[in-house]
Amino acid sequence: MTRPSSVGSGSTVGSRSVFSSLHHKVHPCGCVHPYCTLAASGIVVILTGLLQLCMYFSLRTLTASLHYTEGPIPTYVNAITLVFTGALVILAARHPEKYLLMLTIGGCVVCILLCLTAAIVTGMHVLPLFSTFHSCNFSMDASSQGQCTCYSQAQEGPVSFIGAPNCRVIEMNIQNIVITMCVLYAFVCTVLVFSFSIGCFWLGVHQQHSSMSQASVLHDDTSRLEAGPQHESDDASSQADPPVRVLRVSRHASLD
Repeated sequence: MTRPSSVGSGSTVGSRSVFSSLHHKVHPCGCVHPYCTLAASGIVVILTGLLQLCMYFSLRTLTASLHYTEGPIPTYVNAITLVFTGALVILAARHPEKYLLMLTIGGCVVCILLCLTAAIVTGMHVLPLFSTFHSCNFSMDASSQGQCTCYSQAQEGPVSFIGAPNCRVIEMNIQNIVITMCVLYAFVCTVLVFSFSIGCFWLGVHQQHSSMSQASVLHDDTSRLEAGPQHESDDASSQADPPVRVLRVSRHASLD
C-alpha cells in the first residue's frame, strides 16, 4: 500500500503567491489576464500625477502666491503620492503578493482621501474666488517684480498675486489651470476607486485560496496518519502468521 502524497495537489507552497501561475509567467500582459486592468489603472494614475506636477510648476511660473490657487494640501504632495501609488499598483499587478496588495489598497485609500479633499477645497473656495474678480490692476514693486492686485466682490480687501507677469494670466490662465486640476482630481479618484476594488477582490481571492490550501494540506496529513497504522497492522499480521506448508503424503496400498 502506497502512502498518499501531496505533491500533485493544487496547493501552492512558497513565498510566491498563488496568482503567479504558468499563464501569468508566460503571458504577463495577456488579454485574458485580469491584472492587465490593474496595471493599466496604475499607468493612468502615474500619468495623472505627472500632469499635476507639470501644472504645479506652471503655476509657479505665473505667480508666487500659490496659497490662492491650491488648498491646504500642496499640489506637489498629491502628485508625488499619486506617482508612488501608481507604481505600487503596477508592481502589485506584476507580483500579486498578499502584503503588496494590502499596501496598494492602503495607498489607494490615502490618495482617494487627498484627492477628494483637494477637489472639494478647490471647487468650493479657490474657483469662486477667481469668479468674483471684477477688476485687476498691474503694478511693479521696488524690486521690479510684477504684482497683480485684484478686487473681489465676495472678499474684503484686495487680493495680490506676487510675481505675475500681467493680470491676464491671473484672470484667464490660472483659472483654467485650476479648473483642469479639479477635473483631474475627479478623474483620478474614479481610477483609484477602480484599483481599490480590484485589489480588494484579489486579496479576498488570495485569502480564500490560502484557506483552501491549508484545508487540503490538513486533509493530506489526516489521510497519511490514517493510512500509517493500517499499513503497520498489515505488516504485523504478515509477520505474525508464518506461511503454513501443507505436505501431502500419498500412500500407496499394496494389493496382495
